[in-house]
Formats: sequence, structure tokens, C-alpha cells
Amino acid sequence: MSPGPTPTPSDEPEPVPAAPAPPTPSPDSIYTADEIRAELVRLRTTPAGGVAANPALLFVASLALFVMSVGRDATTSVAALVAVIFLHETGHYLGMRAFGYRNVRMFFIPFFGGGASGMKETAPAWQEAVVLLLGPVPGLVVGLVLAASGAAHQEPWVYDLAFTLVVLNAFNLLPLFPLDGGRLFEVLLLARRPAATAVFRLLAVAGLGLIAWDAGSWVLGVLAGLMLLGTPLASSQAGAAVGFRAAYPDAADTPEGLRDDQLADLVRRAQYQGQTKPRPLAQLAMWVRDVHAQATTDRAAGSTVAFFVGIYLIAWVTALAGVVNLVVLPAGPDEGEPPAVRAE
Repeated sequence: MSPGPTPTPSDEPEPVPAAPAPPTPSPDSIYTADEIRAELVRLRTTPAGGVAANPALLFVASLALFVMSVGRDATTSVAALVAVIFLHETGHYLGMRAFGYRNVRMFFIPFFGGGASGMKETAPAWQEAVVLLLGPVPGLVVGLVLAASGAAHQEPWVYDLAFTLVVLNAFNLLPLFPLDGGRLFEVLLLARRPAATAVFRLLAVAGLGLIAWDAGSWVLGVLAGLMLLGTPLASSQAGAAVGFRAAYPDAADTPEGLRDDQLADLVRRAQYQGQTKPRPLAQLAMWVRDVHAQATTDRAAGSTVAFFVGIYLIAWVTALAGVVNLVVLPAGPDEGEPPAVRAE
């Protein structure tokens, strides 16, 4: 029996391609690495929805709500307060725009004051410091100029404006988180220092609580309570950032650019240990983003710290000079009492 024809290469069966490996799940997470990456990209690239999608509408709507929340005060005091908050937040806003922050918004917060928000991963410490100081410093300078002029003791509305500029911006310079002064010291001195961050936040809670009790301000009391609730998470994230940077000193600049094993490790570290239930994907992605930003941002150099602490001290001298001109020198135009102001 003669053998059959030898198969040619074209007669051989083609190899079946191997099935693609399933996406790598992240430890301690019900989401895959690909799902977390997609959510991280969405957070970075998708504009806010609703009213927040329109910066002008957000500003006007929040301004109206804020004015209604403080409407029981005198008209001149409300106008001065709105003007001072607007100048303060405009400084933050322009600083963020100048340094390339994304999704920059400026808005008022009923009862509390105002805010400016923006996003920039791994912003250098010096840029963050500039953005923080651009809020209170211009207002203090304008307030000092008005206080030193004769108009502050001749026109009630000028006195109201000068006093509010000095007091509100000086209050924001207090080294208590989340005020600008407190955030400045966290940026300059407390990056990736979990124990120091926790102590600093708890001292801020105590300080705000004492001020709230002395001033009878429920607004500051609420702020102190929120700070107390957020302190464990802040300390946990700082500790996670320390561990991740030690493990991966050359990690990618963006969390979605990490390798699967690095992203899985970052997710594990970012999980808040005080909770055991699965987190919503958006919340988990925000925590991963925040821990990654802390881990990959360099601490402020000694010269940077010295420079901005010097600016901070000069700002306080400016604030004290304004208070002396307004309170210690000739009294206000009416009863000799400084107008009441609401903390931002």
C-alpha cells in the first residue's frame, strides 16, 4: 500500500490564536484595571455637568444664593462682603488659569463665602503656593491702601470695604486648614507626612472650634466638624502616597499611565482602611488620583519654603498695619464700631 501524498504547508491546519487574557483585576477591588483607567480618563477629560458646566451660570446662580443667605445684613455690608470675596476668589482663579489648571471655576457658597476650583495633576509646590497667596494678598494690599487713605474715615462704605478686606483676608491667612494659610503650610511642609498631617488637621479643628464658640458662628462650627470627619482620610492618603512613592519612584505622571501591577498596588494603597464595603467606581478613581498626585509630586525645596514663608509673614504685617489704621487710629465714621463681617 503506497503512502498518501505528503501534506504541503498549505494543507496543514492553521494554529488557533490564543484567547486574550482577561483584564487584570485590582486587589481589594471589584473593578478591573481597565475599568479604573477608563474612569480616571473620564475624570480628567469630561467637563462637569449641570449648572457647573457653564461657569458664568454657576457664578451668577451661586452669587444670588449667597446674597440671599446673608440678606439680613445691611446693604453696604453685603456689598462690601461680595466685593471682597469676588476679589479674593478672582486671585485664585487667575492663578489657576495662568498655570494651566483645567476646569477652572469660581463660585459663591451660601453662608460660607466663595471658592475657586481647578485641576492639575502633579502641580509643583511653588505653583500651588502662588495660587493660594493670590487670594488673600491682593485684598490685604487694597485694604491697607484704603485704610491709610483719609477716605476710610470719611465715607462709611469705604470704611466697610477696607475693614472687610483686611479682616476677611487676614482670617484666611490663619494657619488652619482649609483656610488659605493652612493649605499653604500643608503644601510647603506636610507633603507625604501622614502623622504630621493628622496632627495639623486636628489642631485646625480645635482652632476653628474655639473661634466658632467665641464668635457664636455655626458656620465655622460646621466647618470644624467636616474637618474632623475628613482627617482620617487625609492621613491615610498621605501614608499611602509615602508607600507608593517608595515602591515606584519612577512611576508614570498620570495614574492611567501606570502598569497593571502598579495600578493594582495603587488601588490597594488608596483604599481607605476604615471602610470595608466596595466603593463606587468614581469615588475609588478620585482616591487613586489623589494618592497618585501626592506620591508623584516633589516636596517643596528649602529655598521655596523660605521664600513663601517670608511672603506669608509680610502679608501678616500688612494685615496688622491695616487693622492699626482702621481700629487703633481714628474710629469709624458712625458709632466708632467696625462693621461686622462674615468669615469666608
